[in-house]
Amino acid sequence: MTSLVRKWVWPTIFVLAAVAAMAAYWATPIGLLATSGFVPRWNGGAWTTLHGWAHVAADVAIWGAYVAIPVLMAILIRRRRDIAFPWMYWLFAVFILSCGTTHLVEAALFWWPVYRLSAVLKITTAIVSWATVIALVPLLPKVFSLPTQVSDIQQIIENAPTAMLVVDRRGKILMLNAQTEVLFGYQRADLMGLQVEKIVPRRVRPNHPDLVESYFQHPKVTQLGEGRELYGAHKDGHEIPVEIGLTPLALNGEPAVLACLVNQTVQKQRRERELSELSQVLSLGEVVGGLAHELNTPIQRIVTWAEVLQIQDPPESYREPLDGMVAAAGEAGDIVRRLRDAVIRRETSDEPIDLNDVIRATVTFMHREVTGVRLDLDENIPTLSGNLIQLQLVVSNLIRNAYQAGGPVTVRTRLENGQAVCSVDDCGGGFQVEPKRLFESFFTTKSSGLGMGLTITQAIVRRYGGRITASNVGSGARFEFTLPIR
Repeated sequence: MTSLVRKWVWPTIFVLAAVAAMAAYWATPIGLLATSGFVPRWNGGAWTTLHGWAHVAADVAIWGAYVAIPVLMAILIRRRRDIAFPWMYWLFAVFILSCGTTHLVEAALFWWPVYRLSAVLKITTAIVSWATVIALVPLLPKVFSLPTQVSDIQQIIENAPTAMLVVDRRGKILMLNAQTEVLFGYQRADLMGLQVEKIVPRRVRPNHPDLVESYFQHPKVTQLGEGRELYGAHKDGHEIPVEIGLTPLALNGEPAVLACLVNQTVQKQRRERELSELSQVLSLGEVVGGLAHELNTPIQRIVTWAEVLQIQDPPESYREPLDGMVAAAGEAGDIVRRLRDAVIRRETSDEPIDLNDVIRATVTFMHREVTGVRLDLDENIPTLSGNLIQLQLVVSNLIRNAYQAGGPVTVRTRLENGQAVCSVDDCGGGFQVEPKRLFESFFTTKSSGLGMGLTITQAIVRRYGGRITASNVGSGARFEFTLPIR
């Protein structure tokens, strides 16, 4: 409210005072345009032709410039809609125009002595001038800080790897970066100063201003679209799936919001690639691990029989080959073990993870492959530490298996004994083998596949100190894993 008073109330009071003064003057019996009692300026002094026309020419020239300046300012304000404090430019334009009008009348006084009109115009100019001064004083601190603030924000969003734009509370686009141009297909000049609805799908545009207004009533850092898909509108008309993050900020002393937009198509492709790479790496690790286990027995037998022959005092010509056999067999075992360790113990970076968010994101990610997933999530589960891609792989493997088994899939989470527990239920009739066999390498109940999915899932869960179990519950199977709270 204080800002509003500084910007508009005092200027309005002065303008109204000027109008009142002019009206009062106009209401006199003589009138503003009356010339009685005055003589043209040519006749009121020792004017020479050169002296008089110098005044006239200067006043007319000043009037012309003072009319041109407001026109140019108006064009600037209209075309650069992102300009700071536009109301101040309009007030300054009125001030310049008032000054110009007084100069025009000063030139006319040489032939038309309307000194009463000249007085009113000068009073009006004085009022507008002081209104401008009063409005400028509280504005100076904001103006002094403006270049640094704007340039800093512009530099941040310009260097961002994702699309970013700044929007004011009226939905007007104030800033954007090159990534936004790439995402939506517009040039920067095509969007600057326009409403953000320009890049919103047509079917959403009628309600979007209400959403903007609602956000600015309670601005906060927000991730939009949780549990549903959001879209932007490309210049050519097609819709782009996006993730949107909002961060409130103050720009030029006014509330604004920084919007970060991520192309979900690109994000999905990246996650699919990461999941595929991780699955391949873990599969390779488990395959090599399985081979190491399977080869260990025959290698050990070779070593044992060779050692038996060594202690039976073989001929001298056999001793060297037997020693080489034992050494080679041991080296073969070491090679397999080192290869397994190099693959399965690949370093991964952990980060704070919300298990429920991982589940929601995975269900959204798989929505074209798996439908009808029911969620029953405990929102009191604390943040975990883990690798997002690995945990998404765990959840996606379990959901995919449950969906392929048959019936609706239900995913639940709960907090139990200091651990986060996640269970995935299906209605596919359950399984007919020992539960531990389901997690063995190369074991599968399907007609296709390597039988490595649950083995990989178990390896990831164990990496975080958790455990995974399988059981028959009701008309289907339940796979449940735990993760410790750290």
